[in-house]
Amino acid sequence: MMEKLQCTCCGGKLVMNANGNAVCQFCGMEYAPEAMKKLIVEMKGTVQVEGVDTADALAKRAETFLSLGERGDARMNFQKLTQLAPDDYRGWWGLTRVFDWDDYFRKNAGEPLEMPSCCQRALRFAPEGKKAEIRAFYNEKAQKIGGRVAQNYAKTQQQLSAIGAKRKQYERMSAALLQEERQATLREQRLNKYGDYRRHVTAGTVLANFLFFAAAVALNVFLPHPISLVVLVVAAFFLLEMCYLAVQKNRYKRAGERIRQIRSRQAQLAREKWEFEQEEKRLQEQTL
Repeated sequence: MMEKLQCTCCGGKLVMNANGNAVCQFCGMEYAPEAMKKLIVEMKGTVQVEGVDTADALAKRAETFLSLGERGDARMNFQKLTQLAPDDYRGWWGLTRVFDWDDYFRKNAGEPLEMPSCCQRALRFAPEGKKAEIRAFYNEKAQKIGGRVAQNYAKTQQQLSAIGAKRKQYERMSAALLQEERQATLREQRLNKYGDYRRHVTAGTVLANFLFFAAAVALNVFLPHPISLVVLVVAAFFLLEMCYLAVQKNRYKRAGERIRQIRSRQAQLAREKWEFEQEEKRLQEQTL
C-alpha cells in the first residue's frame, strides 16, 4: 500500500522544496536528504513523498503523453525513468518507441545495421514475454527505414562518384587550357615588339610598297643604271619588311583571339565546376 512520509513533529504532510529538502506544510519543519533517507528506511512498504516521482508514476505519465502524441514530453519522462530506475525496461522501451529512427539510420548510412543502445537495454532488462515485441519492433524499423536509407545512400554515392569523375575531367581540361594560355601569352609578348610598326601595316601601305617595288623594277628594265638598281634593292627591302610585319601582325592577332577564346572557355569551365560542387554538396546534405 502506498504511504506518505509525515512530519515526525506534527504528523503533517511533507513536500519537496527547491533546495531538495522535505518541508512540513504545517509546522515548517525541514528535513535534509540524509534525514529523509533515515525515515524511508524506518518505514515499511512503498513510500511516496509529494513532489518526488516514482518509477510507476513516471511510466504512467510517459505512456499518457505518448498516447496523446506528445512525443517530447513522453521522451522527457522516459528519460527520467531511466535515471531513476536504470534496470526498469519500461524507460528504455519508451525511449525506443520515441527514438528518431530516420536520423539514426541516416547518420549511420553505409555502416552495418546495428540496434541502438536504448533498444539494446530495453531488450536486456525486459521480461521474456516482452522481448519478442521489442525485437519485432526493431526488425520492422530496420527493414522499412534502414532499408530505404541504405538504398538511397547507395544511389547517392553513385551520383557523387559520377560528379567526382566529371569534376576531375574538368580540372584536367582547365589545367590544359591554362598551359595553352601561358604559351599564347608568351607568343603574344614576343610579337608585341612589332607593335610600333603594326599600326602601319594596312592594306594601303602594303599596296604602296608593292607599287613602289613594281616601279623600281620597271625603272631597271627601261633605264638600267646603278642608281636604279639601288632603288630596286631599297624597294624590295621595304616590300619584304612590310610583308614580314603583315605576317607578324596576323600572328599577333590570332594569338590575342586564342587567348580570349581560352579565357572564355576557362570561365565556362569554372561555372560548370561550381555547379558540380553545388550538386555534390546538395547530395551530401539531402535527406535520405
